[in-house]
Amino acid sequence: MTMKTILRWTFLPVLMLSFVAQAALAAGALPETGAFPEVGRGPEAGAAVGAPPAVGMPGDYVIGKQDLLQISVFDLDALSQLVRVQDDGTISLPLVGDIRADGMTRSDLEKTIAHRLSPKYVLDPQVSVFVKSFESKKVTVIGAVRAPGSFEVIGSRSLLEAISMAAGTIKEQAGKTIQVIRHLPEGGTRSIPVSFDALEAGDATANIPIQGGDIIQVPVDDLLYIYVNGAVRAPGVFRIKRSDPVTVLRAVTIAGGINERGSERRIKVLKTDPDGTTHVIAVDLRKVKQGKDSDMALSDNDVVVVPEARF
Repeated sequence: MTMKTILRWTFLPVLMLSFVAQAALAAGALPETGAFPEVGRGPEAGAAVGAPPAVGMPGDYVIGKQDLLQISVFDLDALSQLVRVQDDGTISLPLVGDIRADGMTRSDLEKTIAHRLSPKYVLDPQVSVFVKSFESKKVTVIGAVRAPGSFEVIGSRSLLEAISMAAGTIKEQAGKTIQVIRHLPEGGTRSIPVSFDALEAGDATANIPIQGGDIIQVPVDDLLYIYVNGAVRAPGVFRIKRSDPVTVLRAVTIAGGINERGSERRIKVLKTDPDGTTHVIAVDLRKVKQGKDSDMALSDNDVVVVPEARF
């Protein structure tokens, strides 16, 4: 056999393998270079490559007080328990005793239980912890919101996101200052005031991070009913928040301002006492605008009458 023939039979299988590999790659049967994770650095078994970790995956969720845990030991149903983390942060299990679960991750708790069972009670125990109810990660939103209640906040959440879970605020009823009531690790609570106007305006410093156990109180502001009639462009009754001081000038402005036939000098404000007595107070809005008179504050159910000018 000649040298040329030997070389032909040597390289022919190599060429065939190369052709088969290229065909498989084109069909998607083989991954391209770098498509496989490095050994020992890939995702956990059963997890999709590139998929975000599921809530509660080992090392991901930190257990808190009042969480409801399903604890299972493979092939030992007697040791499987549904337990709630107590207010002192502990759980109690048969053969295992008390464990401070508050602050542990799921995987930490699984390892702790397995360590206490092995080898005295079980050889190489397979322990799993599943969080059935994330009570420690709930926030409560109350007050001037459309759907008040308690909501789970797994992962990081902001104040706006928490309020959105309650279907947002009822703007016309919301007060000036939102209170975030937070439980402290050492006990007790503290209140964090947040400006409603700043939050609504998109101020990032007002959109604070929310923690599990927070109570978000969007205050309900009382409404004043102010009546404006006479020579204004849009007479009617106006609902105004008590926290927003309303004066005669502002009430007239809300009513569209004085029309071309109205008079600024002879405005009357009708105030009614609790006993039914009505007082009539004259206001010269022209002097108010000039700074000569103070702008009178209005109260609930006050009536502002703008007369027509005398020609």
